[in-house]
Amino acid sequence: MNYIAYFLHNPIEFFKDERNQKILILSIFVFVFVCLLIRLVRGASHHSEEAANNDEAATPSVSMTSTITPTKWWIKITATSSLTPSGLTTSAVPAAASNCLARFSSPLKAEIYAYISFTPPLPNRIRSGAGLSNTYLGQIEPGDGLKVIDGPICADGYSWWLVEALHGDLRGWTVEGKSSEQWIVPCPNESVACNQTAVPASSSMASKNDKNKDQNNCKSDKFAVGMFAQVGQDSLLVVRSEPHTGGVTGAL
Repeated sequence: MNYIAYFLHNPIEFFKDERNQKILILSIFVFVFVCLLIRLVRGASHHSEEAANNDEAATPSVSMTSTITPTKWWIKITATSSLTPSGLTTSAVPAAASNCLARFSSPLKAEIYAYISFTPPLPNRIRSGAGLSNTYLGQIEPGDGLKVIDGPICADGYSWWLVEALHGDLRGWTVEGKSSEQWIVPCPNESVACNQTAVPASSSMASKNDKNKDQNNCKSDKFAVGMFAQVGQDSLLVVRSEPHTGGVTGAL
């Protein structure tokens, strides 16, 4: 502060002093050096900021490209159908008819009575919504009656109907059929509830020792070609190379 006051009070005498001249030259040199250093630091910072901005600008284009391409799970995301009553949900919107398996004209409609077919002799699974991914609620056995409430909804390649079992309080969505198979059959009188009983097996099956019996008379109300089965617990199933007389090839 004394140097500055002395300079302002008498600048001519200030510059006559050799020591003051050296201090002034050194101060100017330090000032110029500091200015250059600050400029270099700012230039490097500006360059880094531009590089970061370029990276950020490139990132959205990559993410946008990846989201444009639809995936299978994205296509299957659907909303709740308006056909679903309160308390039940469905994970599939009624899909286009081209997504369902080609079938014959459906004999079903809302507010009729029907029963589960014996062909194949398998129960129909009941789910909380129209779609294979919905919660399994129970099943209706072959021959048991039901009431068709609403439908159909196309999901997972099947036509689904909202039904209510005549026995118990089971209510939910089930598949109408597959290809030419009709798993839900309307009652003879659609306005009257019905149950069906399996036709007894032919008496020609009574003799197990008849090697030449007509295989066309073999009618099973338990099994069908293509279905899965399981050997009962603590049971033994003998497997033969031919029916009845074939040699034993193993056991399950």
